[in-house]
Amino acid sequence: MPQLSSKLKIGSAMRVLQISAIAAMVNLLVAPPCSADFTYGIAPILAKQGCAAAECHGGATGRGGFKLSLFATNARADYEAMVHELTGRRVDFLEPEQSLVLRKPTRDLKHGGGRVFEEDSASYLALRDWIADGAPFSDGNSDRLERLQLATADDHILSVIASFGHSQRDVTQWARFESTNPAVAEVDENGTVTITGKGEAWLIARYGHLASTVPVVSAFDETSAPAVRTVHVLGQAWLQRLNELGLQPAPAASQRTLLRRIAMDLVGRPPTPDEIATFDALPEAKRARAMSQIYLKSAAFNSVLSEHLWRWFEVPFPSEDQRHTEDRDSRLRAALADFAASDRSAADLIGFAFSPGVGGELVRRFTDPRDRAEFAGRAFLGVSIGCARCHNHPLDRWSQAQHLQFSAFFTDADRARGGSGAMMSGEFYLPGDGKPVEPVLLPMGRKIEIDPKKTRSGQLRTFFTEGNREQIARNLANRVFGVLTGRFLVDAEDDHRITNPAVHEPVLEALTTHLLANDMRLRPLFELITTSQVYAASSAPPDARSFTLTGDPAWRYLARREARALTSRQFHRAVEGVLGVAVVAEEFPETPLAGELHLLNSGQWQRALAEPGNQVGVIFDFESDPAQQLHQLYELVLSRPPRPEEVSEFLPMLQDAGSPESGRAAGRDLAFALLASREFSSIR
Repeated sequence: MPQLSSKLKIGSAMRVLQISAIAAMVNLLVAPPCSADFTYGIAPILAKQGCAAAECHGGATGRGGFKLSLFATNARADYEAMVHELTGRRVDFLEPEQSLVLRKPTRDLKHGGGRVFEEDSASYLALRDWIADGAPFSDGNSDRLERLQLATADDHILSVIASFGHSQRDVTQWARFESTNPAVAEVDENGTVTITGKGEAWLIARYGHLASTVPVVSAFDETSAPAVRTVHVLGQAWLQRLNELGLQPAPAASQRTLLRRIAMDLVGRPPTPDEIATFDALPEAKRARAMSQIYLKSAAFNSVLSEHLWRWFEVPFPSEDQRHTEDRDSRLRAALADFAASDRSAADLIGFAFSPGVGGELVRRFTDPRDRAEFAGRAFLGVSIGCARCHNHPLDRWSQAQHLQFSAFFTDADRARGGSGAMMSGEFYLPGDGKPVEPVLLPMGRKIEIDPKKTRSGQLRTFFTEGNREQIARNLANRVFGVLTGRFLVDAEDDHRITNPAVHEPVLEALTTHLLANDMRLRPLFELITTSQVYAASSAPPDARSFTLTGDPAWRYLARREARALTSRQFHRAVEGVLGVAVVAEEFPETPLAGELHLLNSGQWQRALAEPGNQVGVIFDFESDPAQQLHQLYELVLSRPPRPEEVSEFLPMLQDAGSPESGRAAGRDLAFALLASREFSSIR
């Protein structure tokens, strides 16, 4: 079995632990977990043994009349249910061994969950001793769990260290373990790791309200690892990553394919014949950067970036804006378009969202403070906190109380208070008791002290733009990479969490660092990606032998790209870019295939191809040689010359036209066929 310790790869300090330092710390630990404390001694047992799982007592309605919180994350509620509910019949202080919470899981009494643990197990003994001590909720120690550290105690065993204030405890036997990819590595309930396949898996340890991870890499073929031969910062991160995985990068796509990618991604249309000529005239090493810089300075890029911003900040497109009779969404679209046309910092945009003017409507358009908080989390930070609205987040660190406290920042505090305690009265009230919730910022990023002199909007602006500047950059880097390559490094893009790591953490780190170094301006980031080796990699289908039952590892780990279909909106813009005239923008389905079929059958293309001055017609107006007509038509529509087999197939059709008008008609038919081709409707 491969040596696990040699396969552990350390990422950023925020996400992956410094293994050597932690391992050295293990020898200093002397304090075991205290079973007299319910939160850190008993609740973890309920979580690890599955008692608090969704299919058992942690389900929405519990099981058999006994309801625990999901994964035992609400210690106070679980304590009340175990000790005080039903007049305390679940615990027996006189004879702890007769307690229902011990007799049922050992099957001394009938138990729908079967046998959970044995009478001589550590879990049983901890529960028994806790009851014998009077089942206290707290052991009197006020220290809270602050950090969870995952380390390797030896080659194949994980250990988990919990930090409480100034003390640490080994909580390995109470932690829950899992693997993000059991096909690569499995971990049992004791923390023993087994390598099961090739690739990468992240091992996760959970204890209390925290989780910690460490990656395991099992190389596919260490002998075929690529040599790193580039000075491009993103290329270096990508190639070094493939080296770790033992994967060969795909060869670079053809130069014309690369140019078409850059043009489609940055300006939303194929390159013009003049742009192709400019590209071909440049030295090959300078082509991608030169064309990217040209496109990034254009009004067309501003339009494309605007649409990305509308999507990222959930502002409806004009064709989707059916529910609103007011012009709020149009004002937001205009504001984001103004930002796209500038070269300002992305942090300025986040700050703009908490301004009293039109920018603030990004957040204020949601009427419920909880909706506002969740939108800000996913749009600005790429963090999903919505699960914590109903229960403590099972996969991340957010509790229901923290969700409520953070949402309290998003109330309209300047509105009149009083009345019936309505949601938007300026206060946010706890369900049931009517007490106002004290606003508290989420515990992430750099800690920001609440300044009572600032408005709530001002404090939120500081929280996002100063306290979480790195996370904003990480979120934007992931989104930009996703729209340019068709693959998000963190998927889903609004779910950055410790248990959902990036498929290429070093690549995301390089992008984040670059964005921060460039004052969080987006244009340099677009240029970095479009001039990189990962962007230029071929999307040609691999040899059939590359595929396994688990899929193509080269695609899974970004060693190669895949062609991606244009959305209906992109497809419509690309057709207009080729023809040079407007194609009637009727409503059509958003799915690529349905959108193409609509355009094919609606007659819109035919009308546009018959418009005077369209670029297909211009070819036949000014060029009489059928061979040149065919060449220019292919360059215009597909950004490449026709292949020999295409020349032999289509040139006779143009040569036999008989008259200029017949030639134009044949050219329109051929242009229609090329526009309807799969090659045109995808980015390869």
